[in-house]
Amino acid sequence: MPKRPNFLVIMTDQHRHDHLGCYGNSIVKTPNIDALAAAGTQLEQMYVANPICMPNRAAFMTGRMPSVNRSRHNGIGLDLEANTFVDVLRSVGYKTALIGKSHLQTVTPANPIYAAPEDNPDQTALDPALSGPYKNKRNLADPAFAQESPFSWQDADHEIPTPYYGFDYLRLCSGHGDTGSHHYARWFADACPDPDKQPGPDNALARSPHHPQAYHSAVPPEYHPTSYIARETMAYLADYAAADGDEPFFIQCSFPDPHHPFAVPGKYWDMYDPAEVELPRSFYESRHDAIPPLQALAEKSAVSTKPDFFTQPFVFQEDVIREVTARTYGMITFIDDAVGEILAQLEDLGVADNTVVCFVSDHGDWMGDHGLLLKDTFHYQSLIRVPFIWRDPEAQFNAGQLRGMGHFIDISRTILDRANVNAYAGHQGQSLLPLFAGNSEVGRERALIEHTTHVDYLVAPNSRIFTLIDETVDDERWRLTVWEGQPWGELYNLSTDPDELDNLWDVAAAAPIKSQLLLNMIHEMQGLNDNWPYPVWRA
Repeated sequence: MPKRPNFLVIMTDQHRHDHLGCYGNSIVKTPNIDALAAAGTQLEQMYVANPICMPNRAAFMTGRMPSVNRSRHNGIGLDLEANTFVDVLRSVGYKTALIGKSHLQTVTPANPIYAAPEDNPDQTALDPALSGPYKNKRNLADPAFAQESPFSWQDADHEIPTPYYGFDYLRLCSGHGDTGSHHYARWFADACPDPDKQPGPDNALARSPHHPQAYHSAVPPEYHPTSYIARETMAYLADYAAADGDEPFFIQCSFPDPHHPFAVPGKYWDMYDPAEVELPRSFYESRHDAIPPLQALAEKSAVSTKPDFFTQPFVFQEDVIREVTARTYGMITFIDDAVGEILAQLEDLGVADNTVVCFVSDHGDWMGDHGLLLKDTFHYQSLIRVPFIWRDPEAQFNAGQLRGMGHFIDISRTILDRANVNAYAGHQGQSLLPLFAGNSEVGRERALIEHTTHVDYLVAPNSRIFTLIDETVDDERWRLTVWEGQPWGELYNLSTDPDELDNLWDVAAAAPIKSQLLLNMIHEMQGLNDNWPYPVWRA
């Protein structure tokens, strides 16, 4: 058997696909990631399983859709008995490390937004052990499912037992901007006690006049979470090389940025001029009456100056979008510099020639599309489509720019295939290696995105929103989105309307196409049901 390759997966957070030079952005400077793409495969159409952090990361780890692995939205931790592709790699001899953001369990003090139904006081109360669909109810009160919770990390001695979803080595940093947590917070407290160099908007060197979450961080770049994660990754690589063992490695290097808040350190704060930022076409030409929730946001924004809370979608003014985009570009270039250092370390240690490097983001950001910022209910391409780069020491898998389609659940299947390891039963992805090797006949033609709203606004509480990307109808690429319980929906011809400006849902001429796509969505959902034939029992 040939020697198995190493894997380095570099993941960013809330990073839209076209915020890289190699994806056509002429302003943001990302020379290291661009070079990675030039030497490997850059997939033009990579779609998420879910456009929110936690459920999409769980889908990545398991190769199973959120409705199947049950981590459907933020706050529902991935089952500790879920099989992950990292577990499999570890079982065949890989050294496994997670450095940076994990978010496979909740990182906030809150329980899942899904609340248990209120008891009827006129009826007999249930035994708590029988109050849900499973007899062993799990929540934040169970320490095993609170490993990433801030409550757990208040204990100075807290460490997560390993293996953790397959990872033997952990150096965690959750939180965003300059306010990292977990291992990073402990390191920072010792490394940077200077009171003038502390994180948060109250300590900022400068504040944006346009958006409260944009500020010039007082934390120097060398103490920022982005630098910490890069250094810890490089230290792990150095230790690996010094050990001179035969085991290959799998490293997930996971940056929490360029997620909001837009807390930018050092020279990266004013690296980009907001006046030079190019806004998406849909910012200027959006039909805000295309669907009721977007119209409701537009109407609210016309009489209010800010959203109700810091993660809520909002239709912002042009100066806000320009400012935030410029600061985001600074965060991305900061990450690109860190990526360059890591890639140089691979070369210096002599392990690059047997290391597959994969770059991807967990989901996108509207960042001006239709006047919106951040993420949630609106499945525009900027949110559900992410960058994906694969650089392989095996030349046949470096195909340059590919217009093929991939899905987040395909990534782990591709890694297992490249490691020459069988995928486990129930894995729902497909390997992208044949596509990378030039076999365009095996590529995806459809991608399903599942989403359960995790906050109560715009639509009914805990509504489900499903999207299908489909290339099988009339030789065009379509986006169909169905909102639970609603008579309206979305239908866009992405081939002729890539900015998603013209909703064809109620257009009579498009009715046959909508009917076919609705049927295709049902078929795709049927194909992604769980097919594991055996019971699951927990002692």
